[in-house]
Amino acid sequence: MSQEENVQRVEQQNEEGFTTVRYRRPRPNKKDVLNQVATGELRPEEAERLLQTRRPPRFVVTRNGAIALYNIQKQPVILYADQWEKVARLVERDILKNFMERNDNIIRRRPRPQDGEQGEQGEQREHEEQREHEEQREQ
Repeated sequence: MSQEENVQRVEQQNEEGFTTVRYRRPRPNKKDVLNQVATGELRPEEAERLLQTRRPPRFVVTRNGAIALYNIQKQPVILYADQWEKVARLVERDILKNFMERNDNIIRRRPRPQDGEQGEQGEQREHEEQREHEEQREQ
């Protein structure tokens, strides 16, 4: 089965009539993946890749009509459309890039773990917390 066939389209409509459309790929069940490794159906390397995939950034319209950007940090980045437009203009004009280049010596970047390092567990925990946060908001 191809990945496109596995994608679910989920629509939600809030009380103001805004519709949020999300495309979700079912998450692999850890227990099933481990059973497949135990029976030899799946190589351990492939199982690790399945269980530790990084979710791509995505936008969601909130109940208040703001735009939330998920999967770039622990909490979503939420701005209204006019604020996102200002940020987009800064990026388009290379203002942000130039600022970052001028201040590169003092700007901090999050360390990215190398393949197989322990940092992936922290990312996985971060994603789990984010999923919990999303589920609470949807209720």
